[in-house]
Amino acid sequence: MFLKRYKNKKKCKFGNLLHVGTMCVVLIGALSLLGISYSSWSQSFSIFGSISTGEINLVVKDVVLDSSDSYDSLNFNVNKTGNIVDSVNMEVVSGSNPFNTVLVFTVENSGTIPVACEGIDTDAPGSVDVQLLESPERIYPGESAQIKIKIAKGYVNNFEFSTFLRFAQKI
Repeated sequence: MFLKRYKNKKKCKFGNLLHVGTMCVVLIGALSLLGISYSSWSQSFSIFGSISTGEINLVVKDVVLDSSDSYDSLNFNVNKTGNIVDSVNMEVVSGSNPFNTVLVFTVENSGTIPVACEGIDTDAPGSVDVQLLESPERIYPGESAQIKIKIAKGYVNNFEFSTFLRFAQKI
């Protein structure tokens, strides 16, 4: 009888130990799966891309002298390559101080996005006043438009300057 009791108790203890060991193995396995899933979940990814909204490309087709103050002599030349204006030369002899003139530029948008003239960049000294008088709100691709600018200059001898119309995308 004593042996029977001892055998039963040993089996019970061994069975309890088996349950605790099984629980430890299951717990270790569950924690490892949790760690593996967390490490793959917190992994970062880098995505690289390039976005192009279009191309700005404007061409000056013509420049016309619209009006000017009185002058003694005026020589106005538009130099073209094909049908694109390369440069405009204007020689004026005038007693007006300041001398004012208005030029009309015909530009064509050969780009792929609508643009607008935002202003004028000039390398002339401060005594030259170059102003944007008229410009359309938007020039769509394939369209031509006229832009008027006013140039005012006080008395000077042999004066040269250049100016650039500044365009930007217009939505």
